[in-house]
Amino acid sequence: MGWLFSPGVSYGFSDVSENYWAKEEIHYLSERFIIKGMNDGTFGPNNPLEYLLMEFLMML
Repeated sequence: MGWLFSPGVSYGFSDVSENYWAKEEIHYLSERFIIKGMNDGTFGPNNPLEYLLMEFLMML
């Protein structure tokens, strides 16, 4: 879960295509530094969620 709350990261993730169903939401949260991607420039939209991350997202 090291990818939460890290400022200064843009939302140009290489694995989030222009037609991905949650692209706008990912960009919105990334612009506000609520979420960020991995260190390799990806976001991992198809990676399974960890339990604590799912709990956090449900609180938003």
